[in-house]
Amino acid sequence: MKKILCAIITAAMLIINAAAQDPYAGAENEAVVKSIMPYLDKWDDYGIIDPSFSAYSVKKNGKWGLIDKNGNVIIEPQYKQVFVNRNQIRILDANDKYGYLDAVGNMIVEPKYDYADIGFSNGFAVVGRDFGYTVIDMAGNEMMPLQPEMLCNDSKGEFYHYKIGNKVTVLDLKGNIVFEGEYDYFSMTSKDAVTVGNNSLQGVININKEIIIPLEYQQIILLYNFKAEDGVWVAIKDGKFGYFDIEGNPIGKFGWDNMSNFLDGNTLLIKENGKYGLMDRQGNIVIEPLYGYMMIENNSLILGKGDKLFEASLAEEPIKIIEKDTSLIKSTEADYLVSLGILTGDGSDDLRLYDTVTRAEFVTMLARLEKWDVAANTSSFTDINQHWAKNYIIMAAKEGLLNGYGDGTFRPDDSITMNQVFLITLRLLGVSDEYIKEVMPVIAGEYDVHYLAYRAKIAPEGNYYRHESATREYIAKVLYNYLHTDMTAEKICEPRPEMQTFLGN
Repeated sequence: MKKILCAIITAAMLIINAAAQDPYAGAENEAVVKSIMPYLDKWDDYGIIDPSFSAYSVKKNGKWGLIDKNGNVIIEPQYKQVFVNRNQIRILDANDKYGYLDAVGNMIVEPKYDYADIGFSNGFAVVGRDFGYTVIDMAGNEMMPLQPEMLCNDSKGEFYHYKIGNKVTVLDLKGNIVFEGEYDYFSMTSKDAVTVGNNSLQGVININKEIIIPLEYQQIILLYNFKAEDGVWVAIKDGKFGYFDIEGNPIGKFGWDNMSNFLDGNTLLIKENGKYGLMDRQGNIVIEPLYGYMMIENNSLILGKGDKLFEASLAEEPIKIIEKDTSLIKSTEADYLVSLGILTGDGSDDLRLYDTVTRAEFVTMLARLEKWDVAANTSSFTDINQHWAKNYIIMAAKEGLLNGYGDGTFRPDDSITMNQVFLITLRLLGVSDEYIKEVMPVIAGEYDVHYLAYRAKIAPEGNYYRHESATREYIAKVLYNYLHTDMTAEKICEPRPEMQTFLGN
């Protein structure tokens, strides 16, 4: 059975989510780890220790089994693989067949499949046998005839689709064809609407094929609103962003520099000229885009501009923005980088910790950090010949740390995102692009490497948007962690037992 993209992304995202449940990630997890660690000493290896799990996979003499939170053996080690996903456990037996157990070791589905999802979603799982794929319920009943290609499901498990060549076929749960061959891109975004595409342009339709958003955008993303039943669509065209409500009506203007999720149930983050603001779901500007830093912390909105912090409450109308006293706030990481000459302030010694950093400024920090011997040179980038950071950019490109854009530009004065900072820093540590492309999902048009940054111990503590502009404060934290991490590329790329289990399919 071949590996396919939707399964790789599912597994990678589960591992990324599991990173937030890792023993190093919080007090609750630390308590769980401490309580179960004494029971793990006798085993050769073990899987993710997650406080929401009631069973844990353990390994002895090359075989995997299960124990409970008190260390009691549920299933003696006997399987080639055991993947715990909440209260469902996928197993691989000695005959290389997949099945499922429940959390107390009862057999849900006998091992008879050549492929099986890592767990059930909405009570269903995609499985494969005899060179075909179908869907089973938690009693093991096959819901539809075998299909010729891997099935990917929608968020509710009501519709499934597969792709042959460059055309998509959509099925209901019984295997009836809903439509086929009309689109070369298809994503089951919600039960009521799907993202479709033809010739690299995307739009949104409902399951009755009625157009909600025309097919004229490079990418369309649904932002879920966890405080309401609906969300909003984000459409991307020529590098600019716009919001649409769930019915396809525009929210405010089109042309923001970037997008992000809801900060609360009613406000959307906007970005213009590298600065953040807020807009409500009716398109009204709530906070003008003037701030280099914006984050929800302890139920308050924290804004940053230069070396000044502000606080606001979204519950107040109109919103009042009050400057915070930052005299007692210290950045150990920033001070350390200043002592090394990596981070510098302006003429008034203002480090501007809450301002965003351009791509050129970050490359300059790398040059100081790595002590590059920078000399004048020529570049293939079309937009840096007269730029002050030209030689730093050329050197970073020669070191294999960064790439330009498809149009031949580098865009030195664009803000750099946290995810881009992670990616470049991982390259400094020796992690290859080939490995990243193999195991990491693509989110918002780029490989999401937060999990690898976490593994490398370079991801900072605190709240930040991975795909938004990085502030000087957070870049200082990343570079400080880079200088002090004990992780090598080999250790970073060594998968956990769960990831190894999946990649072994």
